[in-house]
Formats: sequence, structure tokens, C-alpha cells
Amino acid sequence: MADDEKVRLYLSSIGQGGALESTERAAEMVPETIGTKPQRDTARRAVVKLARRKPLAPHERFALEAIVFPDKRPAVFIENGTYTVAHELWLDLNADDVKTRLSKRFSSIGRIELPEHPFLPYGGTGFVVGSKLLMTNRHVAEIFAAGLGTRADFRPGGKAGVDFLQERNTPAEKAVRIDVRRVVMIHPYWDMAILEVEGFGNGHGAMELSVRAPEDYLAEGVKATEVAVVGYPAFDPRNNADVQNAVFGGVFNVKRLQPGFLKPRTRVESFGKEVDAATHDASTLGGNSGSAVIHIASGQIVALHFAGRYLEANYAVPTADLAKDPRVIDAGVNFQPPATHGGDIYRRWWTMSDVGGPEKAPSGGAPSAPPQSPLLAPQPAGGAVTVTVPLQITVALGDPTADVTTRATARTEKFADVVSLAAPRLPKAPRDIKALSEGPLTFRDPFLSLYQSIAEEVARKATTVEGLAAPPNAAIILAAESVAATRYARLTEVPAERRALESLTPVEYGKRCASLAMQMLRAKVLGDGAELERLKAEMEAGKCDPGWATTINEYRKYFGMFGERPMPAYVTPEQAGEAVMSMQTGCRVGMIGDWGTGAEPARRLLNLVKAQNPDMLIHLGDIYYSGTPEECAIKFEKEMETAFGPKETRIPVFTLAGNHDMYCGGVGFYGLIARLNRAPYVQPASFFCLRGADSSWQLLAMDTGQHDYSPVDVENVVTFIEADEQSWLKRRIDEFGGRTILMSHHQLFSAFSRIGPKDERGQANPVNPALLAMFDGFGDARSRVAAWYWGHEHNLGIYERFSGLERGRCLGHSAVPVFVEDDPYEPLQEVRFPPKIIAGTEASHDGRYYRHGFAILTLKEGGKGTAEYFEDRDGVAVRMFGEAI
Repeated sequence: MADDEKVRLYLSSIGQGGALESTERAAEMVPETIGTKPQRDTARRAVVKLARRKPLAPHERFALEAIVFPDKRPAVFIENGTYTVAHELWLDLNADDVKTRLSKRFSSIGRIELPEHPFLPYGGTGFVVGSKLLMTNRHVAEIFAAGLGTRADFRPGGKAGVDFLQERNTPAEKAVRIDVRRVVMIHPYWDMAILEVEGFGNGHGAMELSVRAPEDYLAEGVKATEVAVVGYPAFDPRNNADVQNAVFGGVFNVKRLQPGFLKPRTRVESFGKEVDAATHDASTLGGNSGSAVIHIASGQIVALHFAGRYLEANYAVPTADLAKDPRVIDAGVNFQPPATHGGDIYRRWWTMSDVGGPEKAPSGGAPSAPPQSPLLAPQPAGGAVTVTVPLQITVALGDPTADVTTRATARTEKFADVVSLAAPRLPKAPRDIKALSEGPLTFRDPFLSLYQSIAEEVARKATTVEGLAAPPNAAIILAAESVAATRYARLTEVPAERRALESLTPVEYGKRCASLAMQMLRAKVLGDGAELERLKAEMEAGKCDPGWATTINEYRKYFGMFGERPMPAYVTPEQAGEAVMSMQTGCRVGMIGDWGTGAEPARRLLNLVKAQNPDMLIHLGDIYYSGTPEECAIKFEKEMETAFGPKETRIPVFTLAGNHDMYCGGVGFYGLIARLNRAPYVQPASFFCLRGADSSWQLLAMDTGQHDYSPVDVENVVTFIEADEQSWLKRRIDEFGGRTILMSHHQLFSAFSRIGPKDERGQANPVNPALLAMFDGFGDARSRVAAWYWGHEHNLGIYERFSGLERGRCLGHSAVPVFVEDDPYEPLQEVRFPPKIIAGTEASHDGRYYRHGFAILTLKEGGKGTAEYFEDRDGVAVRMFGEAI
């Protein structure tokens, strides 16, 4: 039984405003029409005690649940296609226009029948959403179907149908079951499925699904939030039988009208991930799974009911969210007004569920061709690939030039984690421990970045002896790196070898465990419990490091759900306040970007920065792989302390929020900035302002990472800054008469990296329009912006004037290895008029890697200053360019 506070909160939510704020009004909540007089008296005593916050006895709590709850949210029989409401709170439903509007929809709502199921009479509710299309819950469909995405089918012996009648007192001979012919889709993110049926007769028209979000209705007042849930509530043995009998009159499994109100969205777990569900407070039971949540005023479906928690809330899939999925639109679902393709926020979930061929364009366009895998070039006979970690082995992958559909049929995994970004070109020589010492291979993909974080933690724990930390086990990291690179290249990872364990080399053994771990993480994220248990058993049988399973379980809290994970932590401008931090006149500022790898080049570069005697250091963002608390502590905080000393005596160090910092929800980042510096230099937020004592200069940092924490399509993402943060930045600009240097993680423009989607002519914009609009919003103050520094691209880019910005500077080349084969200075062909690099300012290379570097800004009195750019040439800081700013 729920505790007293839960009961009190629930009564407050369904009662009239303030009903539990006084003992007199509380007693009025008990109706005179339900239960016996002793029961009603007990219920009155109970609500008065709740109002006084006194504990309830068990019989008092029961009286509340059996007497008050059914009075507030009734369950009305639907008979002969209509209804009559006797409840005084809901008499408005009897108005002719309302009754007509609702009743004509009842014939399109049916019970999902299971004619051959051994013990379940039916599975739930479904309703017509298009020509021959029925919508219900994923968990209902999975009673008789298996699979995910568009590759779902009937289970062996599975059969289902729909009966649109099943009202109280309906003669059995009137029941007509229409068979389900095909499973159109089982949505990989929402608890939703679409079924194709034989065909509908007259009266079974497609319901209209609203494209308005639940919060739009909430904004219009209480009356606009009235809804009616229509479905087939079944007796639920998990809840109190007497309460259910009181609410439902002891009659179950028949069609009901269950009125209530829409409530604010809330996050709830669904198939192993958290979803941002709509909520309502109608009285529902288990058979309501798949029920239509109808907006009473318009008659449109606003949500698909999928679950409920007793005394808390009922949860539903907002139809407005389904209207954002091109695959749902293209299936023929009747959204009104018609939904249009405006993005593809569920793309990753579909690509992780639909395997077996090239990814289909959601709007019917041509399938995109898979890029050539970097691990398969050059291509030896038979498609073998050499991996060195550090021993050299050969793993057969089949013919790498074969058609992707042919390759996919050989896959044994249930899911494929595919991204649209072409994979980075890897060096022809295999990666080994020496290569790993140069820095990690990184992937702008939250799933793979978290997987690499897991691998590194397992590798670190694997080499810890008697509590003494040692360098991470390189073989584990390299094996995971190889698996991640193969996944990033649109291929499934190398299948585990089916040979006796004794015959595997240490490297083959490590690669097998890394591959199983990748599959485990996907199964965990997608909520596939059966697959997860199978993989755990295989990992245990293979005697893989148990750290894989335990660490994946721990890291699951960061992933939540793909692109719909809980938003990263964010300190708002209201919370941060208007204060700025001071910096001395003539301050020397060290600046690095994409530096947090923890590898030797990062440590060496930091010592070169220290030798320049800066007064402060600013990092432009990205601590790899995912910005977890452990990575922030080891790869950033510890390295700063080693190079510059403890925070009590060292120079202030500031860091911006990058996309990798947000892949675990920003928990590591915000913990880091809170403890990184001594007062008064504690960084208040992901944005901040440093202002010179003579009012000549200010450094203004912004947060572009928050909205790139979980990209659905990494090529098309256009990150932006929160509106209130933009206002905060503009206030700092307007109130300051000196010169400003802007700093962000993401670029304002680029000649070498895509920003947003291509247009209808196949051309791309070199400028981030959201950031440009913010910059233009500074008005005449733009003339006081001396430069804008960013990272994100692992490159040095010293640009000529472009888009109204005098000096755009990319400083993302501080630690991540960039191979010569990548040619980071090759302009994108789809950008018609790209910004130009100042001649002679490109980073140099050593024949294999481009060199890492940093900048030193000297901010002098009177708004004068210089910027010097250095690169690491075999441990020596060489000044390769300088400019007045």
C-alpha cells in the first residue's frame, strides 16, 4: 500500500484546488453516494488526518482508496455505441455535441484478441489510425510478435485480431474479429506498434491524431486538458481488489469511457530507457494498454496510453512526438493537420533496430550508400584485416566489397548502431601501443564515446593491483577502439570467433570480449532483456573480465535513451547571476582546445604552455571520451595539478562545455568546474565573463555544447545557445565599452566541417545560422569583438574575415591525433563559398600526424593585444604565427 504522503499528493492532484489545505474542505471530498455510512465516516476522518499531516491507519487508507478515488475519476460503460454519465463532476460529457463527438469514435477503438493464446483472453486495446492500420502498444504487440523496427513479425504460432465491440451485455454472436495480417512496425523508442489488419468495414474510420504537444493544451487552462481514455480495463491482481471493484463495479474487460485530465510530462522508464511521456489521471487498469486518449473538446487523439503507477500517474505516448518520426508519417498514420517531415529525431533508434540492408531514406529517397570501412583498406584477398594490439593477428570479415545487403544477412546480431557520418580515415598501419600513446581515436557519437569510456575504465581496473593504479591495459582499449571504428563505419563489429577458448590468442580473446561488451551496451540501452541475459551468459562462459558487465551497468545511467536522454545539467543565467570575474591588466591567457585525452601529447603540450608563463588557462572544451566524472578527474584535474600545482597556488583554469563533455549528461563537467579553482575564480556556469581591471578587455565564454549532447544525425546538427544565455551574453557586451574576445566550443563557421544539412541543391552552409543570429544580435557592438576562438574540429584554422567577424580562430588541435591521410585542410566540396585560411598558417605535420598546438593571448592596456600561435615540434614550442588583435 502506498505511503501516506503519496496518498496525500494524489488526492491533492485529483481534488479541487486547496482541498487538503483545510480540515473543513478536506471532509467535503468524501461523497455521499459511494459505500456505507461507516465507510464514509472513516474516509472523512482519513482526509482530515491527511490535511493535518497525521499518519493513517491501514483501514483509513483503504477507505480513502475505496471511497474517494472512484468518486473523482469514474469509469463509464459504453453500450450500443454511446454512454450516460451520472457522476456530478462529469455531467458535461452528456451534452449533445460532446456525446456525438466522442461516440462516433468508439467504433474505431477495439480489443486486441489473442485467439490461440493459452491463457490470455486478450492483449489490450487498439484504435484505427489509417487505412487498414491499427495502433497499440509495443508491449501488447510483443505478446504475439517479435523483433523491432520494421523487421518485426509474428512469433511462431502467434495470431491476433481486433474486435471493435466487446461492450457490456454484448451477445457473443455479435462479436466479429478482424485478423491482424502484418506487423508494420514496433517502434524502437516509444511503447507503440502499428499493425495491418484485413480491412475495416463501415464505421471503423481512421481516428485523427493531434500534432499539438501536451503542453500546448496545458497552456490553455484546465478545461482544455479534459480527456477521455477509451479502452478495455482488465482486473489487475497487483492492486487492491476492493478498490478496483468499487471503481469498475466488478465488471471488467469491456469498453469503457474513463475521463480525466492531461497533466505535465514526466520522465518514466520504458523498455530500459527514460522517455518524456505525457501523463493523465483517468482511472485505468492493465487492459487499457493501447487505449486512445481523446481530447474531449476536439475529439482528436492526443496520446496513446501505455502504463500507469498506482497513486502516481498514468503515462502515454504523445501523438505530437510520433508526428516527428518520418517513418510513422510515411506508414500512413492520419495526423491532423497532416504532419510533415521536419527532421529525424528517432533516427538512431531506428538504425539500431533495423538491420539487413542499406539505410532507407525516411521520406522515400534513395538509400544512402555505406562508406568504405577504414579497417578494410587496403583490401587483401578474402577481406582479411590486420589488427595489432600489440600482437598481430588476422580476422576474416568476408568480402568487404560485397553488397551491403548480402553482408547484412550474415549478421547474427539483433541491432545495428549506424550513424550517417562517414567514418574517419584511419592510418594504413595498424594501431598499436605506441600509436595509442599519441592519443585516442575519437568518434563524434555518444554511444561509441560511452562505450570507449567503459572500455577505458575496465582497462584501468584490470591493471590495478592492491589498490595501486597503473596505466590502463592497452590491449583492452585497442580492442574496443577497433570494434568502435568498425561500428562507426556502418558495419557490425567483428563477430566473436566460435573456436575453443584455448585456441584464441590474447588479442583475439580481448577482441571477442570487447565485441560482446558492445552488444551488451546496445541491449542495455534498448531494453532488450533477453538479449542482455544471453550476452551476459556468453561473456561469463568465455571468462571475460567481469568488469565489463558491472561497468556497463554503471554507465547505463548516463545513456538513458538516445537523443532523448535526460537533458544535460545546466546552470541557468538566473542561477549564475550577473557577476563577472576579474583579470589583471596585461594578462597573458593560455588557450587550448579538445585537449582532454589524458595521453602523453596532451601532457607534453601542457608543459609547453606552462613555460610561456600564462596568468590563466582556458580550455575550449571536450574531455574524452564522454566527460564522465572519472575522466574529468583523471584526464583534466589531475593533469592540471601535475603541471601547475594545487589550485590553492596555481593559476586559474577554466573549461568550456563541449559535446563530449555532455555525452554523460554533463555530470563530470559540472563537478569539475565547481572544484577546479579557488575563490574568487570558481567558474559559476558553463558560460562566464572575465573582465580586465582597466576595462580594456573582457573574455566572454558561451555554452554551445548543451544541445550537441546526443546528436541524432551528426552531420545535420546545428547547435545553439539558450535564449536566456544569449540575453546574458548581450548584457555583458552592452555594459562594457572595451574590447571583447568570444569563446565557444563549436565553430561559428568552417571550410572543413559540415554545419547543418545540405539544401535541395546539395549545397551546405559554412555558417552556423543560430550562432550567427546571436552574433548579429550584438548590433554595433560587433565592432568591439576582437576575435572569436573555438575548438570542436581537431585542427588549427586561422581564418580571413568572414560573416562580419574580423578574426575567427579554430584551436581544436591540442591533443587529438589527426592523421596526414585525413588532410584536414581539404575544403568541403558542398560548401560553395567557404571561408579562407590565411595563407601560411596551416599546422605542420611529421609525416604521420599533424602537430598539436596552443595560443597565448597578451591583453594589454588600452585595448591593444597580441595572439601568438605555437605548435609542439618534438617537445619544443615553435611560434608559427603571430598577430595583433
